[in-house]
Amino acid sequence: EQEFTLLGTSRVPKLPIRVSALYVAQFPPRYAAIRQFSSETLDFPFEAEGRQVRLEPMGIRTLPVVHELDLRIEYTLRLGGQRLTVYSDVRNAVNRAGVVESQERYPFIATGAGTILPFDAPLAVQAPRQIVVGGRWTF
Repeated sequence: EQEFTLLGTSRVPKLPIRVSALYVAQFPPRYAAIRQFSSETLDFPFEAEGRQVRLEPMGIRTLPVVHELDLRIEYTLRLGGQRLTVYSDVRNAVNRAGVVESQERYPFIATGAGTILPFDAPLAVQAPRQIVVGGRWTF
Protein backbone atom coordinates (compact mmCIF):
# COMPACT_ATOMS: atom_id res chain seq x y z
CA GLU A 1 0.00 0.00 0.00
CA GLN A 2 1.27 3.45 -0.90
CA GLU A 3 0.13 6.83 0.36
CA PHE A 4 0.52 10.45 -0.70
CA THR A 5 -0.04 13.12 1.96
CA LEU A 6 -0.18 16.90 1.59
CA LEU A 7 -0.54 19.24 4.58
CA GLY A 8 -0.99 22.99 4.49
CA THR A 9 -1.95 25.81 6.84
CA SER A 10 -2.90 29.40 6.06
CA ARG A 11 -4.17 32.46 7.90
CA VAL A 12 -7.03 34.51 6.53
CA PRO A 13 -5.73 38.07 5.92
CA LYS A 14 -6.82 40.68 8.53
CA LEU A 15 -8.86 38.09 10.49
CA PRO A 16 -7.82 35.88 13.42
CA ILE A 17 -8.79 32.75 11.46
CA ARG A 18 -6.48 29.91 10.53
CA VAL A 19 -7.39 27.11 8.08
CA SER A 20 -5.47 23.83 7.90
CA ALA A 21 -6.02 21.10 5.33
CA LEU A 22 -4.76 17.53 5.10
CA TYR A 23 -5.17 15.67 1.82
CA VAL A 24 -4.43 11.94 1.72
CA ALA A 25 -4.52 9.63 -1.31
CA GLN A 26 -4.16 5.93 -0.50
CA PHE A 27 -3.20 3.56 -3.28
CA PRO A 28 -4.41 0.13 -2.16
CA PRO A 29 -2.35 -3.00 -2.74
CA ARG A 30 -3.13 -5.31 -5.63
CA TYR A 31 -4.78 -8.66 -4.94
CA ALA A 32 -6.13 -11.75 -6.69
CA ALA A 33 -8.84 -14.31 -6.04
CA ILE A 34 -7.82 -17.13 -3.71
CA ARG A 35 -9.50 -20.37 -2.72
CA GLN A 36 -9.12 -21.77 0.80
CA PHE A 37 -9.04 -25.57 1.15
CA SER A 38 -9.37 -27.25 4.52
CA SER A 39 -7.00 -29.97 5.69
CA GLU A 40 -9.83 -32.52 5.24
CA THR A 41 -10.33 -31.58 1.56
CA LEU A 42 -6.73 -32.02 0.42
CA ASP A 43 -4.63 -35.01 1.39
CA PHE A 44 -1.38 -33.08 1.61
CA PRO A 45 0.70 -32.13 4.65
CA PHE A 46 0.30 -28.44 5.53
CA GLU A 47 -0.92 -26.14 8.31
CA ALA A 48 -4.03 -26.96 10.35
CA GLU A 49 -6.00 -23.99 8.91
CA GLY A 50 -5.62 -25.33 5.37
CA ARG A 51 -4.03 -24.22 2.11
CA GLN A 52 -4.67 -21.12 -0.01
CA VAL A 53 -4.52 -21.46 -3.79
CA ARG A 54 -4.45 -18.44 -6.13
CA LEU A 55 -7.12 -18.63 -8.84
CA GLU A 56 -5.79 -15.64 -10.80
CA PRO A 57 -2.34 -14.23 -11.49
CA MET A 58 -1.03 -12.40 -8.45
CA GLY A 59 -1.94 -8.71 -8.36
CA ILE A 60 -4.47 -8.72 -11.19
CA ARG A 61 -7.12 -6.77 -9.21
CA THR A 62 -6.96 -3.49 -7.37
CA LEU A 63 -9.37 -1.24 -5.52
CA PRO A 64 -9.84 2.39 -6.54
CA VAL A 65 -7.61 5.05 -5.00
CA VAL A 66 -9.05 6.44 -1.75
CA HIS A 67 -9.04 10.25 -1.53
CA GLU A 68 -9.71 12.06 1.75
CA LEU A 69 -9.65 15.76 2.70
CA ASP A 70 -9.62 16.82 6.37
CA LEU A 71 -10.02 20.47 7.42
CA ARG A 72 -9.49 22.45 10.62
CA ILE A 73 -10.79 25.99 11.01
CA GLU A 74 -9.69 27.99 14.09
CA TYR A 75 -10.81 31.39 15.33
CA THR A 76 -8.71 33.01 18.08
CA LEU A 77 -9.99 35.82 20.27
CA ARG A 78 -7.51 37.65 22.52
CA LEU A 79 -8.82 38.89 25.87
CA GLY A 80 -6.02 40.79 27.58
CA GLY A 81 -3.35 38.20 28.41
CA GLN A 82 -5.74 35.32 27.72
CA ARG A 83 -6.78 33.60 24.50
CA LEU A 84 -10.00 31.86 23.58
CA THR A 85 -9.74 29.60 20.53
CA VAL A 86 -12.79 28.01 18.92
CA TYR A 87 -12.15 25.34 16.30
CA SER A 88 -13.96 22.95 14.03
CA ASP A 89 -12.50 19.74 12.58
CA VAL A 90 -14.12 18.30 9.47
CA ARG A 91 -12.94 14.81 8.61
CA ASN A 92 -13.60 13.54 5.06
CA ALA A 93 -14.93 16.98 4.08
CA VAL A 94 -16.02 15.93 0.57
CA ASN A 95 -17.81 12.88 2.05
CA ARG A 96 -16.40 10.24 -0.30
CA ALA A 97 -17.27 6.62 0.39
CA GLY A 98 -14.49 4.51 -1.11
CA VAL A 99 -13.93 0.82 -0.47
CA VAL A 100 -10.67 0.28 1.42
CA GLU A 101 -10.74 -3.53 1.74
CA SER A 102 -12.52 -6.32 -0.15
CA GLN A 103 -13.09 -10.03 0.31
CA GLU A 104 -10.48 -12.05 -1.63
CA ARG A 105 -11.73 -15.60 -1.07
CA TYR A 106 -13.62 -17.27 -3.89
CA PRO A 107 -16.53 -18.09 -4.11
CA PHE A 108 -17.47 -16.78 -0.65
CA ILE A 109 -16.46 -16.57 3.00
CA ALA A 110 -18.66 -17.48 5.95
CA THR A 111 -18.26 -15.23 8.98
CA GLY A 112 -18.74 -16.25 12.59
CA ALA A 113 -22.13 -14.50 12.66
CA GLY A 114 -23.51 -16.83 9.97
CA THR A 115 -23.23 -14.19 7.25
CA ILE A 116 -21.97 -15.26 3.83
CA LEU A 117 -19.94 -12.67 1.92
CA PRO A 118 -19.48 -13.21 -1.84
CA PHE A 119 -16.16 -12.79 -3.60
CA ASP A 120 -15.04 -9.14 -3.97
CA ALA A 121 -17.59 -7.90 -1.42
CA PRO A 122 -16.52 -4.76 0.47
CA LEU A 123 -15.16 -5.51 3.95
CA ALA A 124 -14.30 -1.93 4.96
CA VAL A 125 -15.32 1.46 3.60
CA GLN A 126 -14.06 4.97 4.18
CA ALA A 127 -15.44 6.67 7.29
CA PRO A 128 -18.23 9.21 6.60
CA ARG A 129 -17.93 12.95 7.16
CA GLN A 130 -17.44 13.82 10.82
CA ILE A 131 -17.58 17.30 12.34
CA VAL A 132 -16.14 18.12 15.76
CA VAL A 133 -16.46 21.56 17.37
CA GLY A 134 -14.39 22.52 20.40
CA GLY A 135 -12.54 25.26 22.15
CA ARG A 136 -9.44 26.12 24.19
CA TRP A 137 -9.00 28.76 26.84
CA THR A 138 -5.38 29.71 27.45
CA PHE A 139 -4.64 31.79 30.54
